[in-house]
Amino acid sequence: MKKRLLLLYITFCSITVIAQKNDSIPKKDQKSVELLVPHLIKGTTTKREKVERIYEWITSSIDYDYSKVNSDKPLSNVEVDKILSSKKAICGEYCDLMQAMLKEIKIESEIVNGYTHTTLKDSMVVPIADKHAWIAIKIGNEWFLADPTWDAGYLGNIKTDKKENFVKKNKKLAGKLVKKTDNLKAKLIGESDAGKLEKINKRIETSIEKGNKAKEELKEKEDRAKVFTGRIGFVSFPQKEWFLIPADSFLLQHLPLNPMWQLKTDTINIKVFAQGKDSIINRVKTTSSASFNYNSEIEDYEDLDFLEKLIWDAETGNGYSVRNSQVKALNYYNYLSILTNKKTQKLAPPKYKVYDYSTLLYMVDTAKVYAKLAKKEAKNNYSYFKRAYGKLYKEDQQMERVYSKLHAKFMANHKKCIDKIDSKIEKLASQNESLDTKIEKMSSKVSNRNFDNDSIAVKYLTDSLATLINAFKLDKKKWIRATDSTSLQPLIDTMLHSRFLYRMRNVYVEYQDYEINGYISEIDSLLLPNITAMNSIYLDSLPIEMLSKDMYTSIGLISKFIIYAKLELKRLEVEGKVNDASVILGNFNQVLLNHYTELAEVNFKAISHNKWMINTLDSFETYLDDMNASVSNQESVNEERYDYYMNLNEIDFKRDENLYKIIDKACAKWKVEFKEKSK
Repeated sequence: MKKRLLLLYITFCSITVIAQKNDSIPKKDQKSVELLVPHLIKGTTTKREKVERIYEWITSSIDYDYSKVNSDKPLSNVEVDKILSSKKAICGEYCDLMQAMLKEIKIESEIVNGYTHTTLKDSMVVPIADKHAWIAIKIGNEWFLADPTWDAGYLGNIKTDKKENFVKKNKKLAGKLVKKTDNLKAKLIGESDAGKLEKINKRIETSIEKGNKAKEELKEKEDRAKVFTGRIGFVSFPQKEWFLIPADSFLLQHLPLNPMWQLKTDTINIKVFAQGKDSIINRVKTTSSASFNYNSEIEDYEDLDFLEKLIWDAETGNGYSVRNSQVKALNYYNYLSILTNKKTQKLAPPKYKVYDYSTLLYMVDTAKVYAKLAKKEAKNNYSYFKRAYGKLYKEDQQMERVYSKLHAKFMANHKKCIDKIDSKIEKLASQNESLDTKIEKMSSKVSNRNFDNDSIAVKYLTDSLATLINAFKLDKKKWIRATDSTSLQPLIDTMLHSRFLYRMRNVYVEYQDYEINGYISEIDSLLLPNITAMNSIYLDSLPIEMLSKDMYTSIGLISKFIIYAKLELKRLEVEGKVNDASVILGNFNQVLLNHYTELAEVNFKAISHNKWMINTLDSFETYLDDMNASVSNQESVNEERYDYYMNLNEIDFKRDENLYKIIDKACAKWKVEFKEKSK
């Protein structure tokens, strides 16, 4: 977040382990770079270790100053000692502090100003101003890059009790409970007095009850701590994701206004960067004969004094991106401010003590002209983001409606499925009674004699019966296969995965960062088919496991066939084509009896399986409640994020306007003053 220059900052950074603990360093030493650094590098041997210790301390000890983000006042630089005192900073100040600490141990470093991707994922918007700062560090003969601001944490929705260590507290509480209980149990050994034994056992029970109550209270507090407060601010999350990583990886999210800090012989342009990571990766992979000597360029830059670096950055930055008028306006303004301000004049090298007023007048005109251009660019940028955020919010609302509709259907299907299984269990029990009656009745109609199944006269009947029997067997296999590899397992897996995705989606949205929308889209691409799959399991797969009517339909067809066969056999017997019609019919009845018995066994197993299914589905309630909370939370979270960014856009624009008013007013004053003194 930056344009950070000596007298004024222009905007703020977007911000997305541990050295010696603060409590082990005297408080007074933590307020001085000279006193603090020796504590941090204690025990280190290499330069890299020293740099890493300092980096870890800064990212874990300094909070991002969100109050500055939320103000339309142009940002002025803060002295390093004040940063240590307040333990707050913005991106340029994180780098100022680190540079001061590195200077203390004679390690070279430079603050790098540059661009990051717009908060609108893949917006293709070319940045018009360098709004962030990171640091380049020279270790040995090689330069590396690091971003302490982004590695300190991120701006997002603050949680309650965010700094409490509940894992440690739970462990401590459990240890105390075990120790107290063990001590009481030890007293039971060798005790023979019944009265004392009863008292000790009662104390053990009381101790366990109190311990469990304390655990419940701590769990409730931990649950509350996971709740977002609705307040936006800095969320500390120290890491080393951007610490001395390869230059190409750093370039995916950071584009310096001066190409030499890409640390590449073949640099990319700002349009490639604006098109996103894929564009950058493709460009980096492309072989080129370019041979930009960035080391030589950096050496020339290092030979300049800090005022010359201001002009170098202004000209290089505007030359690299002609739409960045801001860097030229602000750097020229800062240059003039240092030379004309009594408090800062003494910082300038001796050669600046004698003024060339014609050059100063040229610089005044340059600052004024580019401030006017920058103001126009800022207005266009403000209008673009206002429209873009509105469009994105509508897309978020549309996605909310999709989720609400799908999730409502999913919840309804879950409830319907449980009700259907309840009803199915009752129906299966009733069908069992009916099957028992049919089995008993059919038992008296079977024949113990066999007939010639190959008889041409009855072959059409036996073939038809075989077809019906085969259909019954297929239906039975289908049910067995469904229950053996129950759909409840993939349902559980998909539900747990969906719960995780819902949680991650909420977390990403809570970051209040539209750049995260890329990750949210990836989550959506997984969540939507997940919900569709779960609905399909409820509607299509689980009904088969309940024992669908297919087997009853098959056995009903066999029963109807027997009635038809009875008539046909009588006809064939009258026609003299068969002599043992009753025996054949008895055999057919035996087939039906066998399948009634088989269905009764399946029915009994189905009742058990359905009871298991309903118990399992009932156990999903915790997951469903969690998912419900996530879904219901989406709308308010998206609205908060939209309001946050619209407000931020307004503040950004007002801050820029106020900055250019300051520059314009100062330039008017200097012009009069320099003209007068040049006479």
